[in-house]
Amino acid sequence: MKKNKNLPIVLGMLALISGITAVYLSKNDPSPIPTPSPDNFQISCEKMGATWLAEFNECESPSAETKLFQSECAKLGGKYFDCASPCRHDSKAEACISLCMKVCKF
Repeated sequence: MKKNKNLPIVLGMLALISGITAVYLSKNDPSPIPTPSPDNFQISCEKMGATWLAEFNECESPSAETKLFQSECAKLGGKYFDCASPCRHDSKAEACISLCMKVCKF
């Protein structure tokens, strides 16, 4: 039986490539939206490109992609509103622009 002298070199190269790939992927992977908890609703909201309103415990966005916003809201355990008023928290507003705010309420 003939021994393959290149086998240790090939195995070493594969190990090196695997290690480099693992490091690259771990550093270049976009961080996932955190597991839902009251402590990270704000983080999750901001990762979706929306605004966290701590006083009202809700996440809002006039321009977020609807399906993504709605599915992330459900994952976080919130209640989704497709067209909330931008003046919903201003009881003294006399006029309000016609704009739908996507809202995830907790």
